[in-house]
Amino acid sequence: MATTTTGAKTSTDTADAAAAAAGGSYLQAQVFPRPIVYERKRKRGRKRYSSDLKDAQKNEQAASRAGQRLAQAVADGFGEYRRRRDRSAERKKDGAIKDFVRNVGRGAEEALRTGARVPSDLTRYATKKRLTRLVLKVGSRKL
Repeated sequence: MATTTTGAKTSTDTADAAAAAAGGSYLQAQVFPRPIVYERKRKRGRKRYSSDLKDAQKNEQAASRAGQRLAQAVADGFGEYRRRRDRSAERKKDGAIKDFVRNVGRGAEEALRTGARVPSDLTRYATKKRLTRLVLKVGSRKL
């Protein structure tokens, strides 16, 4: 906004007043950049185990992961079977019955594909060092 020393309004002052009266503002034409906010990512803490129970917890973690994957494999297999069964039923008369064996095979294929990683989940933490430690602990027990 420019005003003269005598106080007389200039053409820009009248333009500002007209824009303000119309509900706008002279500053709307200018682009103000949005502030950039940086957030620090918090570091994830390491899992902490007591020395005697570390192996047991690692094995339990592997077993629970394998169980979850096995459950997902069953769900995937049944989902694939039901999808193909519905498709067969729509396409032909008594299609769900006629294509039963084929649809079950496709469902089993999907379940096996997902569940194929279960053995590696179970044995991921079974290293030589851990197995040796386990054998030594079991061997040192008194019966």
